[in-house]
Amino acid sequence: MGPEKADKLDRVSAFPTKRFFVEMLTRDISLEDAVLDLLDNCIDGVVRTRGASAVNREKQPYAGFHAHLSFDQDHFLISDNCGGISRELAEKSAFMLGRPKRGAKQKDVDADLPTVGVYGIGMKRAIFKMGRYCEVKSTTAHDSFRVTIPEKWFGDESDWELPINDVGKPGKGGTDIRIEKLDKAVSRRFAKTGDFQELFSKMVGQHYSLIIQKGFEVKVNKEKVTPSPLVFRTVQLDKNYKAGIAPYMFKGTVEGVEVSLKVGFYRPSVDEDELEHEGEAQSSYDEAGWTVTCNDRVVLYRDKTRLTGWGEANVPSYHNQFIAISGIVHFRSNDPLKLPVTTTKRGIDAGSDIYLQVKDRMRDGLKKFTAFTYRLKKDKNEKTKLFNDAKSVNEDVLNAMSTHIKWRADPKIKHSQVFVPNLPTIEKNDSLRTVRFSKAAEDISKLGVFLFENSNAEPGDVGERCFDLTLAEAKSK
Repeated sequence: MGPEKADKLDRVSAFPTKRFFVEMLTRDISLEDAVLDLLDNCIDGVVRTRGASAVNREKQPYAGFHAHLSFDQDHFLISDNCGGISRELAEKSAFMLGRPKRGAKQKDVDADLPTVGVYGIGMKRAIFKMGRYCEVKSTTAHDSFRVTIPEKWFGDESDWELPINDVGKPGKGGTDIRIEKLDKAVSRRFAKTGDFQELFSKMVGQHYSLIIQKGFEVKVNKEKVTPSPLVFRTVQLDKNYKAGIAPYMFKGTVEGVEVSLKVGFYRPSVDEDELEHEGEAQSSYDEAGWTVTCNDRVVLYRDKTRLTGWGEANVPSYHNQFIAISGIVHFRSNDPLKLPVTTTKRGIDAGSDIYLQVKDRMRDGLKKFTAFTYRLKKDKNEKTKLFNDAKSVNEDVLNAMSTHIKWRADPKIKHSQVFVPNLPTIEKNDSLRTVRFSKAAEDISKLGVFLFENSNAEPGDVGERCFDLTLAEAKSK
């Protein structure tokens, strides 16, 4: 055997296959998350355009920027004005399946920026998830080009390059991604008869609530998405604060990541008769729990599991009696590798040391309010008074209030501070007893009309009014 033949036999192929990237990368990601990946790219474009300082400090850093999405059974299109992709970046890395390693003197395009992209697969994975033909057109102040991913490319293992052509003139930065030849399942979901638009718009309003509130505009099939902001109930917070309903708060720097946390009541706690109303309970259930953000992107929404501290370390498991409790944690870093987020950018890395340290504080806050919820059951009148004194405020207002309160150094986490509210003491009133009974909904509705001229009057209010009228009659005799 000659040396030439020996060399040939001593090698095996280790080349990747397109089937792996096209099929396997998309198997474990939902259609919703794939589209959200494209929205993340738009936001990252704004961050590159505005810079870290503006995005981290300004109140409306995303004002003037937008992403507009449209889709039906034949196409998907996302169009933004978020800065665009330079031709140089397109040729060197933007369309690669993964982010290439930089040399010692080379700086990553997102170095020192509060983005969430790490691995460089989001756009490609979204395209592969949806269809088999794609055009990406991007314009910057210096160039304008189009990259096409033709249908035949997906099945040609020998061709890994994509055609790029100059189109139009340089101008305002923006990118259009159009996908056609949709997967059959995707086409059905995008069809106008489907419910994808409504569900997806709600998801965007949740996951991009902070960013939309900071000026970013998202439209889905020409309909503007509205955010789902978080509010807290609190009394006035200032240097004279002594006691009253207010959130538990934490702020500081953990392992180089800026962290802020708030947990408390966003509405009055519920009574037993309220919990019997499935509609009321379900509506509030959707708002309770922990929301976690990384660089303004929501990666966990209204979680009520052990992942966020419920049901562990002496914290009770979530139950509808805790329906009034919600919290939010913000992680912010100019190095996305430090953030406790999964590769899908829609989940928390539960084993992250940063997250485990912050989770201790999440549990501390939960214990404060779950215990207080039990105490609130002792006196309904006192509960009503306490929540009447506490107003609903958004995070911006709460942040402004918090500059005037007395924080204390956190004993467990360096370079951090905590504010623990002094929740009022509620003494048990031994003279009070709870009266509970069940009656037909139709009869309660009739009494609601008779007593309050309201067929939808709360059963508890109807029962209490009936009791008071009967008691007054009994006393008169």
